[in-house]
Amino acid sequence: MKTKQSKFDLITHLKRQAAFSLKVFGPGPRIKGITDHIRKELTEVEAEPTSLEWIDIVILALDGAWRAGYTPEEIADAIEAKQTKNENRSWPDWHDYKQDQPIEHIRGIKWPKNLFATTQLIWNMASYPTTVYVLNLQCSVIMKLEKL
Repeated sequence: MKTKQSKFDLITHLKRQAAFSLKVFGPGPRIKGITDHIRKELTEVEAEPTSLEWIDIVILALDGAWRAGYTPEEIADAIEAKQTKNENRSWPDWHDYKQDQPIEHIRGIKWPKNLFATTQLIWNMASYPTTVYVLNLQCSVIMKLEKL
């Protein structure tokens, strides 16, 4: 598939999508219909993981969000905020999981938001890779202990 430079505007798209969805599917939350359709699309993705059925799931999720009463701006802000929140969460080492296992953030641990930056700073100041390795190893050991 060829790609080109995209000038996609999420807020404009959400307004367009809501107008289309309202016209074609009618008003109301349609929660059962949307979630059933998402399940159907997930089955298709499991059968063909590289298909663009993933996009149908995204569109259905966005449809559910505006039908739940959120404006396009609120949806866009929520996507950005959730990504930032995920980036600031603590995550287990993906090497400890099989490809078909979900990986969820570690609950109950409040890591410093700047832990990576602190590690990099120590690396730059000390110029000794072992310093960074020890810091990362300590974090890894703590995370593994939390699993027990």
